[in-house]
Amino acid sequence: MNSKIKTYLRFFFKKNLLLLGKYKFFKKLCKNWQGKAVILCYHRVIEDSILEKDKSLISNIAISSSLFESHMSYLKNNYNVISIDPLVNHLNSNNKFAVCITFDDGYKDNLNLVVPIINHYKIPITIYLITRFLEGDTWM
Repeated sequence: MNSKIKTYLRFFFKKNLLLLGKYKFFKKLCKNWQGKAVILCYHRVIEDSILEKDKSLISNIAISSSLFESHMSYLKNNYNVISIDPLVNHLNSNNKFAVCITFDDGYKDNLNLVVPIINHYKIPITIYLITRFLEGDTWM
């Protein structure tokens, strides 16, 4: 697959998949493949103006703060958002679909941009930190 097609597909899914979820026919279509829960894994949330200019490799694991806020608003209004801690019990005892939200790597923007948004929507999240950076024996 050539790079133009890959770029287009990445753009489509990143910007438009959330919009498709608002349509009942899309929800019904996907219902057959839906399990009891999903874990959404984010890495970075960056201010819109900065992300638009960022052409680095790391921009592929980031979304804009406005898009992240849209995700959280949509999830809060449409799904049962739970912490990762009760997920196993939920899978064994509950039929209502649930969403867990996690962040990998513990970037500083998780504290500065993510926490105010999740506090506003009262959504639990789990942030996984890379401890080897604290030990000082690795680099990125």
